[in-house]
Amino acid sequence: MKPIGSSKVDIATLLEPTRQNPVTGEIEKIPATERIDAILSHPQAQAIVAALDAQFVYGLIQEAGRNDALDLIALATPTQVQSIIDFDTWTRDEIELVDFTEWMSLLLQRDDEDFASLFNTLDHELFVLWFREAVAVYEWEADLELLDLIEDPVYTSPCGQFAMVIPQENAFGPEIRLFIERLYQMDVAQALTLMSDARWALSSELQETLYQLRTARLSDAGYVPYDESMAVFARVDPIAWTQREREKLRTAPLPKRALPVGELTPLEPQALAVQHALSKDDRPFFATVLTMLTPVFGPKLANEVLSSTMMQMRALAQRVLVAEGGKPGDPDAINIASERTIDVLSLALEFLTEGDAARGAESIATIPLRELHRLGHSVTTELQAQLRAMARRGNLSLTDQPFSLLEDADAALAMGLLQQRPVMNADTQRRFRSVRDIQHVAQRLGQIAFAELFFFAWLGFDRDSLMGVLDNEELNGTPLEMVRFRTLFATFLLNRLLDAERPLMPMTIEEFDAAREILQQEEDPIQALSQRAQELVRARQPKKQELAGFVVDYITETVTWLCDEILTHAAPTSHNIAKNWILVRPEGAGPLDLSQPFGKATVH
Repeated sequence: MKPIGSSKVDIATLLEPTRQNPVTGEIEKIPATERIDAILSHPQAQAIVAALDAQFVYGLIQEAGRNDALDLIALATPTQVQSIIDFDTWTRDEIELVDFTEWMSLLLQRDDEDFASLFNTLDHELFVLWFREAVAVYEWEADLELLDLIEDPVYTSPCGQFAMVIPQENAFGPEIRLFIERLYQMDVAQALTLMSDARWALSSELQETLYQLRTARLSDAGYVPYDESMAVFARVDPIAWTQREREKLRTAPLPKRALPVGELTPLEPQALAVQHALSKDDRPFFATVLTMLTPVFGPKLANEVLSSTMMQMRALAQRVLVAEGGKPGDPDAINIASERTIDVLSLALEFLTEGDAARGAESIATIPLRELHRLGHSVTTELQAQLRAMARRGNLSLTDQPFSLLEDADAALAMGLLQQRPVMNADTQRRFRSVRDIQHVAQRLGQIAFAELFFFAWLGFDRDSLMGVLDNEELNGTPLEMVRFRTLFATFLLNRLLDAERPLMPMTIEEFDAAREILQQEEDPIQALSQRAQELVRARQPKKQELAGFVVDYITETVTWLCDEILTHAAPTSHNIAKNWILVRPEGAGPLDLSQPFGKATVH
């Protein structure tokens, strides 16, 4: 293999994250252990490692596991080690000293020159805090009486001035004793300073200083503080914002240069996420837009725009990670944040351009990705706001479970929408990726809104009156947890098959079978019942107008489900089976007074 610097292709090939399987022809990811071995076997491995982004090094360590990456860790520069510690040993705003101890056990294995370089590069406060929290430091002359009262073993510093007590000897003892021994061998003055600081410094002040230093370094690496990261989720008015930007795109000439960005080169997770998106059969719109850069701008400008876009992609994905509570530098968290970012950008670009990929290319060349991300997120929060308004009215559940009146799929959708970052399904965590997803959820919300409106306004029920009947064992035999809007609607339709004026009420099994026989006599039961249902709904609308498409779909879905269930069972329907579909009277119950409708009418 050629020396470093003599062949750029050689080094690029060495660091390639993927390869083509010679048997299947598929692109597969190269395991981190193989990549580490390839780097270490290079004649100038140390120079290669020193030139790598610290996050790249950390990603290899995390994927391979620390034990399988010891030789790579040994070649990491002090600055890289500081970044790795920043990534690996913090939870939000607190450093985990047990985790730092594990790193110290590795760092203490370095030779004297490397150890001195590490000590002088890493934050001094980090060593002081670690030492102070693990060791109680005293002075022999000043604290002699106090030391006589201590039962734990007392160690003397190499200079003889300080006494040390290590309460958690098993957890910290070996590393602490080796550290202080090496520090005195390296530089007595620095050792005395650390011992004095460990005795007198305040842990809270050390922690705060370290947090500020780490925050500054992470910001340089693209991990800005939480409040600043949250800006990529700031709401915009989707319609007004889109109209304004569309007008700009319509009137502005093609750009002659890419958007200026910082100097952060894309990390592997972002590049791999884009590569994966490009290879999908159902390619995300963001990836489709990238394929249009060359046709729209030509090769030279297209490369500049792509470079600018990928640099923005890293900064944006890392802001998404921080805003969602991910751990900076964590490869898995970066992968997830990168994929989420692509989904949101895809939605935003498709919404903005109405699916015009060429116009999308113009968009990413002129609009910062962070602004597009705000648009994509805001489109989903519009749906979230609609659901919240319905949920606040309290008409979507009759039990202590949220959304008990909704079908399971719609309940999962509703729970997903209520998450801080709305998703399409709380169970699967399916994210919004396209305008089609938005349209699908909007239609489902429209159907939920119609069902609520039909029962709680047009039919005049209120929640208490419904509960008064549904929770009455003498009137209703269908368990409350099984009651859905669809159950109520199906019961209403079957009631009206028996009598055009019959109110919504639980049915006896004999009444249910009578309604079933009426349906069986129809040449096309689904069409006949759908038509009747549409007439009943249309008659109750406050304004006489054609039914909205999502209302017709709701009626069709409910009627199709009902007919499929009750007409495909050849045997006589039992009481227990019927209550899966409609409200049924308890077995042996007497007739209802038809002059008293199901639930008191209370118009809202």
